[in-house]
Amino acid sequence: MPFYLRKSINVGPFRFNLSKSGVGLSTGVRGFRIGSGPRGHYIHAGANGIYYRSSLGKNRRTSKKEEARLTTEAPHRPISPTQWETRDANMVEVESGDVSQMIHTDFTSVLDEINHKHRRRRRRMFEVFAILGGVLGFFGGLLLGPMGLFGIFLAIPGYFFGKWLDNYRRPVVLFYNLEADTEDAYTRLTEAFDALVKCDAYWHIESGGKIFDDAGRKRNAGATYLVERKPTTLGYATPEVIVSNVSPPAMAVGRQTIYFLPDAVLIKDASRIGAIGYSELEVRYETANFVEDGAVPFDTAVVGETWRHPNRDGGPDRRFLNNDRLPICRYDTIHLTSHSGLNELVQFSCPGVTENFKTAIREMAVKLAPDALRTGGVPLREAPRITL
Repeated sequence: MPFYLRKSINVGPFRFNLSKSGVGLSTGVRGFRIGSGPRGHYIHAGANGIYYRSSLGKNRRTSKKEEARLTTEAPHRPISPTQWETRDANMVEVESGDVSQMIHTDFTSVLDEINHKHRRRRRRMFEVFAILGGVLGFFGGLLLGPMGLFGIFLAIPGYFFGKWLDNYRRPVVLFYNLEADTEDAYTRLTEAFDALVKCDAYWHIESGGKIFDDAGRKRNAGATYLVERKPTTLGYATPEVIVSNVSPPAMAVGRQTIYFLPDAVLIKDASRIGAIGYSELEVRYETANFVEDGAVPFDTAVVGETWRHPNRDGGPDRRFLNNDRLPICRYDTIHLTSHSGLNELVQFSCPGVTENFKTAIREMAVKLAPDALRTGGVPLREAPRITL
């Protein structure tokens, strides 16, 4: 989808507006709006790095504990991947580490607020007011007779009032103002992501391992590696707790979802949200052959065929009755890692699309944190890599 920055966004009854002087906030009816309401975050990204400030209200004083956290890198915590042995291979789980350890130092104060609101999202006010209205109506019916039962309908306005209140109190507002070169780099990232989205099929690889011997390869269409994978989704979205003038690329990777914002990469699981910088994100890619036993995507390159149970010479093993031919497809795979624990593999049916995505991620890192890259960048932890 084409990338653009919206100049205003609505959060319940409030409107955030972007101008040359920063972000303003107003509330009220058309023709009469006053500057009051929830605090948002104004994020300016350009050649001099990223600048954060709260768009409204006094900035709270940073405690010494928070200052120490801001100046300390996320701890290096290598992950011991889960492994288990099957009949044919020693399988290695491909899974990210603890999201709470993924802390982008420039994004810390914003991330704290995001997680605070993320924890509160389970306590939805529309449910509270709807239940309260229904209970009041019920007891009104007991005290006042049948006419009092009409009070149960208080649950309806209670629901909508709580919904309105949720729209005000729950979101974290991120308002971006990008300089031209940073906006161009982010546009190229979204264009590279669009090429991934247009693939006919994509899968999240959950585990994999090298097949032990010839007997295992014979049972698995002559493949060298086994993988467990599931279809996944790609699109443009923000976490529910965030409202922004940017719709970032979002990639579901099993239990987590990765969001590529203009200033940071968010990783969301069921309970928390983490963040890493583009200079920390490592993207590896490869194009490799894959024996496809499902539907063949229309945009893939079929480079050959094999038997479901082949002999060593490549012919069919006639001891198996269900020994049909399987296509060999050429797929792309990207491996996303970081020293703080990100570790995900995603496979795409269209070969040749992942290199531009890696290049775009690298360009974002250069624009946002050139000093980190000039000094060699952030060292990557060892992560299990599966060559397909």
